[in-house]
Amino acid sequence: MTGLVIREPKEADLDALTALWKELVEDHHGGEGLLFDRSAEIVWRKYVMHIVKGLDGDGDGDGLLVAEEDGEVSGYILYRLLKPNIPSRYAGHIYISDIVVKRERRRRGIASAMLSFLMNSLGVGPYRVFLRVPSRNLAAVNFYAKHGFKIGEYVMEREIDED
Repeated sequence: MTGLVIREPKEADLDALTALWKELVEDHHGGEGLLFDRSAEIVWRKYVMHIVKGLDGDGDGDGLLVAEEDGEVSGYILYRLLKPNIPSRYAGHIYISDIVVKRERRRRGIASAMLSFLMNSLGVGPYRVFLRVPSRNLAAVNFYAKHGFKIGEYVMEREIDED
């Protein structure tokens, strides 16, 4: 892994970030009934531009970091900072929505570098960092366990038929 830089996103990254998002949808959500269409892509692109332009300027909102390797966008980490509204032992909560690395660049330390960069940039804590992982995605479960995450709660789901 040479020439890896973790940085803030730029408007010029939008197409590369969208391509990575599509890989995420195909790889991890294709079998879960998530329907992808052009309108979903448009919404996602607007959401990313909202973050890139810094429209969450209150310090309590969405964040995005980009992994660039040898001048090419190779991954991103999408997260949300939530500051407690009531007294809490935490300075804030970080929800990691996505960590995505380009298929051909996986298993080379890029995701670990992005996660470490995010954790090191949080400032004075403590923070509670949480995320969701499909139980069948053992590679992701093992990745997060390697980085000190543990199961803190179960998310129970139930589908209700249309009829």
